[in-house]
Amino acid sequence: MCSVVTWIHFVPDRPEPMRHFDPQSLALFIAVCDQGSIAAAAEQMAIVPSAISKRMTALEDQVGVRLLIRRKRGVVVTPAGEVMLRAARETLSSMERLQAELSEFSHGLQGNLRILASLSAVCQFLPSQISQFMKEHPRVQVNLEEKISALITRGIEEGRADIGLCWENARTHHLHHRHYHTDQLGLVVKPDHPLAERHQLRFEETLAYDHVEILPGSLVSLTLQREATLLGRAIRFRVHVTTFDATFRIVDSGLAVAVVPMDAAGLYAKAMDIRAIPLVDEWATRRFVAFVRDLDALSAPARHLFDYLTESASSSP
Repeated sequence: MCSVVTWIHFVPDRPEPMRHFDPQSLALFIAVCDQGSIAAAAEQMAIVPSAISKRMTALEDQVGVRLLIRRKRGVVVTPAGEVMLRAARETLSSMERLQAELSEFSHGLQGNLRILASLSAVCQFLPSQISQFMKEHPRVQVNLEEKISALITRGIEEGRADIGLCWENARTHHLHHRHYHTDQLGLVVKPDHPLAERHQLRFEETLAYDHVEILPGSLVSLTLQREATLLGRAIRFRVHVTTFDATFRIVDSGLAVAVVPMDAAGLYAKAMDIRAIPLVDEWATRRFVAFVRDLDALSAPARHLFDYLTESASSSP
């Protein structure tokens, strides 16, 4: 007697392919993560909070995992949300890059770019360069934001901006970077200050006087504290400010002295009765770098601007 064996092949269920993501939902998701709340994102994006909330719920339903933990005072991004955030930034960046590169064929260079730069770069050489670039490329909009070095490098790493500019002492070695500019730090004082007649100074000589701290937590502030410690001394920060304008006004009042870029001091010295004396310490001559996360992934406008800034620096005296 013959037996018949029937083979049954079980085919495991395959997940349905994920639908395409809506760019607007991705942009809103990025805004919510960056702002830390749906309400703040709604204000930034000019849309009612309920509409954003519905979009976030639909996005979570689409991916099948929780992306945000909603709390009374904002949202917390889940680990899955962090993955989604990185992917969303890369996706929108790729779309913008494609649109910008295709538009060159019909309209010439155009696009929206974002630069993160240190206070020294913003107050010295960068604005005139951006202005000239935008005159040559009127369809390119450049948004400039001043940050401390740590936030600049983080912003470039996370894809929040196209180009970063700051002192090379910041941790930029893992990013594509080029030399941008060089400046010199000096001490600004009142004309009747005991150091006012000096032609140059060592940083150690300034530690007998009260200082202005510019942007607490900035690389310059941390460097001054570190160098004082290496000398076995302490720097006395009597006043803490966030702008050069406030710094020079404090110095002009005689409350304290300040370590600032010599070029910036020269601009304010014309309007205020102050003296600027260069520091001869090796670290006081600073090299600035321009850097990007991935040179090959830059949009055409961003690549043009990156080349323009760094080539301008190499040709400047």
